[in-house]
Amino acid sequence: VFGFDMKQQFYNPKSRSGNRWWYSYSDEEKDFDFLKDKIKMTFDTMYGERYPGASNRKPKLYKVEGVGILEEGNWETAYRAYMNIDELLKLKEDYEKRNNPDEGSNRKRKNTEVGYQQAKVKVNDIKNVIDVQDQIRATGLNAYSMAESLEQANKTQAVMQGVLGGIGAISLLVAAIGIANTMIMAIYERTKEIGIMKVIGARLKDIRRLFLYESSMIGFIGGVLGVGFSYGISHFLNTVGVQFLSGSIGMGGTKLSIVPAWLAVLGMVFSAFIGLVSGFLPARKATKLSALSAIQTE
Repeated sequence: VFGFDMKQQFYNPKSRSGNRWWYSYSDEEKDFDFLKDKIKMTFDTMYGERYPGASNRKPKLYKVEGVGILEEGNWETAYRAYMNIDELLKLKEDYEKRNNPDEGSNRKRKNTEVGYQQAKVKVNDIKNVIDVQDQIRATGLNAYSMAESLEQANKTQAVMQGVLGGIGAISLLVAAIGIANTMIMAIYERTKEIGIMKVIGARLKDIRRLFLYESSMIGFIGGVLGVGFSYGISHFLNTVGVQFLSGSIGMGGTKLSIVPAWLAVLGMVFSAFIGLVSGFLPARKATKLSALSAIQTE
């Protein structure tokens, strides 16, 4: 039984380039069918290599028959082939007998020592994976699961979110102080205008709404600019960042950063809210100005 991408591990013995399938793009390299074409196997791991000083001795080749291909999408099985272990031991014993005829009983003892390299354990609930893994390790065996890596990744992500959240909180505080300072300066600059509005009959709540609207718009515009900057950084990470990492850890086609639409909308709304809150005290101060004193202000 072959993994879906197992054919990328095969050599074409008639190829002039001697390359593996995934490196070959010439017309002489043609696709093949695991279930129909003839396939031969050898225990000589250097067979097919072409380099100076390599042996030209042809090893024993064994005919094998493909009976199935595993589904695409499972990276753990995509590049592997599976067969009955008893049949494999028979072939290996025959191969060693041909290449090392003098070993005798030592060869049989080696074959009897060959067994499964690993066993996969299925757990009924993903929440129990870590507990089962710890129980297996308690018996003296080594155990590994993706849940362990995921747990570590979640811890790292939580730390990063905490750091970024702290930076964001400080940024919001600075922005709130900046908006409040801007609105206070606007009141000082428009003191006479506020006095005139009161004299001609403007209601206090109208004056309050005017300054609250201005402060919220300042926050909203800042939120729009921030969201645009975030999308730019996200695009940069998903292009340049992925290209940089794909060569070292194989992250082709993976996105490092995703900014969902709901988060962008929430960011703009929250920025407007921060601006609204920041402008509350300046707006309250504007409503308490004396109309006569405000008109006399130069």
